[in-house]
Amino acid sequence: MEHWIMAAASVFFVLGGTDYILHNRFGLGAEFEKGILAAGRLLLCMAGFIVLAPVIAALLSPVISPIFRSVGWDPSVFAGLVFANDSGGSVLALEMADDPQMGRYSGLIIGAMMGTTVMFIIPLTIANTHGTKREAAIYGLLAGIITIPPGCLVGGVCAGFPLKQVAWNTVPVVIIALVLVIALIFFRQGVVAALSRLGEWILILSVIGLMIAGFQDLNGIKLISGMGKLDEVYSIVGNICVFLAGIFPLLAVIRRILTRPLLALGRILRVNEPSLTGFLLAFANGIPVCSMLEEMDDRGRMINVAFLVSASCLLGDHLAYTSQADAAMCVPVLVGKLVSGVLAVILSLVLAPKVLPQKT
Repeated sequence: MEHWIMAAASVFFVLGGTDYILHNRFGLGAEFEKGILAAGRLLLCMAGFIVLAPVIAALLSPVISPIFRSVGWDPSVFAGLVFANDSGGSVLALEMADDPQMGRYSGLIIGAMMGTTVMFIIPLTIANTHGTKREAAIYGLLAGIITIPPGCLVGGVCAGFPLKQVAWNTVPVVIIALVLVIALIFFRQGVVAALSRLGEWILILSVIGLMIAGFQDLNGIKLISGMGKLDEVYSIVGNICVFLAGIFPLLAVIRRILTRPLLALGRILRVNEPSLTGFLLAFANGIPVCSMLEEMDDRGRMINVAFLVSASCLLGDHLAYTSQADAAMCVPVLVGKLVSGVLAVILSLVLAPKVLPQKT
């Protein structure tokens, strides 16, 4: 299936580029340009962490690895729990892994859901909601986090990894999910502040890594032994941008085709138009969805946030990164994220009448 995805992206890459030459006559050129211009953001978020991953793994492994091994968990799971797949989680997981298969599972599947939630979704959701509008968003986070483990499990099995091994290495995901749920219920402000700082520290670390690597490359010297090279990062980021420049025009076409069905779906789900728009945008990237949260009604806000937790970037950044890092994992990542995302939406629909009675 990953071949069909790449083929579709390549066709719309050409269509988007052609429309860009034609001054965005059909609205695809702007989407093409958006994918290409993502290079700067991706370099800031990814490059430094990727080149520092071997060094970080060497520092963390003596502390983390014995603890995880003592209960039979692969040390790579730690990376997926804390770091997003495309922000260093995948590279770090492979560096820390005892079993390469579990390194792929931890970095690409767990990192695409739990790591992304810890690094980005929780801080962004809280930062973009205020007052009474935040309550529905918090309920959405809870529904999304609770449904992360099933998606991880399904994704791991879909990848062909042994069920027993996947199940046991998913236990830490269950534990962290429960801890986050309890923390969001009883210690909301503290946990949000802590996770926001974590996201900032990781970005700072990535920029520092980029600075060091850039200085080394420009001067032909070595400041830190064991670091990766920026040449490898350029290839990854460049290919991701090419993929995004194809997938964004494709998503734009899909949005146009599905306009009427989505309006009908909105009436069935009883959510407003911004909620539907956000739901569709989530497949590409979660950031624009978070910026729209206050425009949504409570029910739509809860559903969107729940879906974002696992399914954000499903056909965007995460698929693009996976296609370059480990193309064989594209389908398992897609299936896992979609399973958790759908379960999160279903749980939200069940809970909404109970926790948001005045809005339903």
